[in-house]
Amino acid sequence: TRILDPLEHQLPDLFTRTRCSRTASPLPLDSLMACSWGGNNPHAPQGQEAFFVQHPSRYANRILACDLNRDDILIYPSFHPLGLGDFGQFGHLPLYPIGMTLDYVCNADGIIYSPLQFALHDVQHMQQLTPIRLRPQLNGAADCSGLSLSSIRLAFRQWLLPQPQAGEPWRQWQPALDLLLFLLFHELPPGVATDHLDNGYASFTGCLKELAKARRSERAGHEKRFQQVTDTQAAMAAFWAVRLWEHCKAADFHLTPEQRQACAQQFVAAEAHRLQSHLDFIDTHRGEIRQLFAEQCEWIKCKKDSLRIRLETEADSLHQQQALVLFDSDNPDCGLRHLDNTDLAYFSALNSSSLCDEIERRTGARPPADLVFACPTRALDPDVYSFDK
Repeated sequence: TRILDPLEHQLPDLFTRTRCSRTASPLPLDSLMACSWGGNNPHAPQGQEAFFVQHPSRYANRILACDLNRDDILIYPSFHPLGLGDFGQFGHLPLYPIGMTLDYVCNADGIIYSPLQFALHDVQHMQQLTPIRLRPQLNGAADCSGLSLSSIRLAFRQWLLPQPQAGEPWRQWQPALDLLLFLLFHELPPGVATDHLDNGYASFTGCLKELAKARRSERAGHEKRFQQVTDTQAAMAAFWAVRLWEHCKAADFHLTPEQRQACAQQFVAAEAHRLQSHLDFIDTHRGEIRQLFAEQCEWIKCKKDSLRIRLETEADSLHQQQALVLFDSDNPDCGLRHLDNTDLAYFSALNSSSLCDEIERRTGARPPADLVFACPTRALDPDVYSFDK
């Protein structure tokens, strides 16, 4: 209330075009300063519970009631600004920064936050990431497979990112790889992030979807260098991540430097070229492909001059029957006009022989050779995923 209300009075236009999240404290500031806060203010007449019991957020209640007493995680309140790359560097650890700020607003996920809500936003991230474990639990109480295990997260980060001596095209793909690592390590719960690597072609389209959201509809929450990631860079990053994961699993996550180098060389020499042929095909036939999907949609919803489409394909269990914004002529949340997700629809449709036949009929050209992946490890829960929420 003391932070955002004055700002809204000064800049009302800002609040009409930007999403805002605020949580007002039920106690005045003087009362908050009078709390003992775990003995840090020993002369205070009341305890810290006076604030948080009345607070409407369940996240604040949980962090005090449960997580502060845990000895297997490190909660790190910090006034130091952290960038996307920082989360990639320590994302393998059960280390959870809680952003502290006295600024009027903060931009997290493209949303204006009050200082309190900004901190609670980080608490929410902490809750979804707490399945990360330093070692498997003997009693099997928690899932410590895939990206739930700290050692696998660390190894995958080291394998995924280009080596210091790497040249082109790895330097071109670096921003997309950094962005994807952030999404897998910070934005997605470990189990969901593992599904985005563990299920072959469905994982490729899943990673591509997450990168598209970050670069397009949710671009306001990221730095300019990540907003400028190209379609080619994003597709290469998604393809490399899933292909590398398959090699890591085959080696029981004990990939040697020589094996990793051979995998990278094979990717650049052959697989990247196959993927590029699909990207070139999309660029050449984008209009016909977009029109095909618009006609195949289940329903069309028009809002002002925006066209939002729900597309059902036979592609895979990751995206089947999930809502996809195919084209948006003016997205006020991110400021983009002509937001186009035709590439996502195309790659999701490649597993459908009927849609591939229809693409060939419309364009007069057969889509390039298949992108071959290992078989999915496990069945996916389609309710976990969606294109546009």
